[in-house]
Formats: sequence, C-alpha cells, structure tokens
Amino acid sequence: SMNETCTPPWMKPMRRQDREIADKDRVWDLLRNAPVCRLALCQEDWPYIVPMNFGIVGERLYFHCAEEGTKLELLRSNPNVCFEVEANVEIVPGKRGCDWTACYQSAVGFGRLSVVDDPEEKCAGLSALVAHYADRSMEMNDQAFPNTMVLRLDVHALQGKESTGL
Repeated sequence: SMNETCTPPWMKPMRRQDREIADKDRVWDLLRNAPVCRLALCQEDWPYIVPMNFGIVGERLYFHCAEEGTKLELLRSNPNVCFEVEANVEIVPGKRGCDWTACYQSAVGFGRLSVVDDPEEKCAGLSALVAHYADRSMEMNDQAFPNTMVLRLDVHALQGKESTGL
C-alpha cells in the first residue's frame, strides 16, 4: 500500500482541484490503460526521463531493461523516482489561439525503484508487462529470462488529473 511518508516534501494538493481525479480506482484504471510510462530518475542536479513499457501488479509497476545502462546507474545512486502516464489526449481547436484547449487524463506519481531478484516475482512482473499490451498472459522464454533485468516501482503517492476540454 502507499506509504505517504515517502513523498517529496514539496508535493502539494493540486491547484486546479476541479480537474483532480479524486477516485484512486479511476487513477489506477488510467494507469492500466496507458500505453507508455515516463520514468524520471535523477543524479545530483540533472533529471533523466525515459519512456518505458510497463505492467502492473497491485500498486506496483514493473519494467524490464538491459542489465546495464543509464537507468541502473542512476537507480544505484538514488532510488527515488517520479513517473507520468497519459491517455485519451486530444487537442480541441478554437477560433483564436487562446481558445484552443485539450482533453486529457494524466497521472503523476512518486515512488522507489528497485531491482527484482526473486525469480517468482521477476516472472510475475514480466507476465504483467506482457498482459498490459497483449491483454493476456503468455509463457516466458526461459533462455531470455536470465539476461532480462526487471525493475519494480513501489508507488508512494499518485495524483490524477483530467480535462474534458470545456
């Protein structure tokens, strides 16, 4: 479950509360329907953001990646991450420039990223990832399995936002 003690100290209630998706189940539904999760890591003064395929088990997100690279280097120095997803994005034209608007649903969250070592959890995470895109679970390829790194994001805070464009 979400551990609220682990949210960034500057995180505040949403300014446009009329656009907040207050129902947490709806926010998780949004995550379940989003095609891409943008994962933001940081090292010292520089942020790093990367689009990732993902799967969901409970209130955890799972990703896969190569066994070496920037994400893992940053994760080793700082496990705190921010992530973002969006769905149903549509630009709504207006007569004048300032009349244009957008319909959208988005979610921004914070949490801790870690490498999954347990083979059963690794398998469950990869299965969730495949199911996210294929709408069904599939057998995992045992040959690729040892060379696939699985990351788990424990979500500590999550806010959803939407606009109907009106």
